[in-house]
Amino acid sequence: MPTFRSLVVSEEQAAPEEQILWDLQDLAEFTERPTLLYVSNARSTAPDATPFPCPEDLFLFSDALRQVEGDRLDLILNSQGGTPEVAEQLVVFLRGNISYIRCFVPHLVTGAAALLALACNEICLDDRAALGPIEPYVPVTRHLPNGTTSTEYVSASAILQGFDHARETLREEGEAGLTAYAPLLERYDLHTFELCRNAVELARELVRQWLKDYMFHDLSARESSVIIRRVLEKFSKPSEFLSPQRPIGLEAARNCGLRITDLRANSELRERIWRLYWLTSLLFEQQRGVYKVCATSQGLLYLRGEKSVRATLSEGELRVL
Repeated sequence: MPTFRSLVVSEEQAAPEEQILWDLQDLAEFTERPTLLYVSNARSTAPDATPFPCPEDLFLFSDALRQVEGDRLDLILNSQGGTPEVAEQLVVFLRGNISYIRCFVPHLVTGAAALLALACNEICLDDRAALGPIEPYVPVTRHLPNGTTSTEYVSASAILQGFDHARETLREEGEAGLTAYAPLLERYDLHTFELCRNAVELARELVRQWLKDYMFHDLSARESSVIIRRVLEKFSKPSEFLSPQRPIGLEAARNCGLRITDLRANSELRERIWRLYWLTSLLFEQQRGVYKVCATSQGLLYLRGEKSVRATLSEGELRVL
């Protein structure tokens, strides 16, 4: 099984972005399904980076799917964060064009990416991979001392929990007890708290509908409602997670009732997926300005970063378009 070190050594003669396209073509031949890869670098420090699903990704998906034939798709997905509104845009587009989607998660999906995974018919994991909570991240604008503003994405549940704690403290201790919560209350207005509540409820409603329409479309209303209730209890209960990034592993996800395929049962497929994930990690390591990779088995590649790139594999060479 490939390691990061082995790829650094073995891929010296081929840029990782080119090797990703070759590997995606080989994977599509192996599975007999077209493949779309979407991986972002949550640790990116690139200026103005959006290393999570965002509205602009709709254009990437639209361009990528133009060459996809048939009604089945394999989606390799690894990303964290994002809003439920963005997830809804991407899912509506994907499901409007593809009737069966199999999702491979090599490491971790949370937030909007977790919503995307739960909108698929089947999710494939191994013991190194996990699904995160469907925790919405909401945009919050900060006013900086130099007079400028910056936007950061913050866990909606974390904001709501802080507000609830402040309200409980006010009830029990009066205004004197709010000293510790003053920065929170000064930073967010009532509009932000309402935005957070709506985002949490929207995420739950989207999962409820998508599981019913796609993963459990063949079950009776009663059967699917029981499973969906368990899934929502597991994936959208902040008090259980204690962290918006806390993972739900293969067995826990399967015990909820989700249709999970254990990749350990297919060692060759498992290794192909893991190799592609590590190639994206190598790309992020070599090109620090890149924070998102989207690629297809048809030979299209998109890099989002300080300098975005659209390229294709043509006549055995990577050509920038």
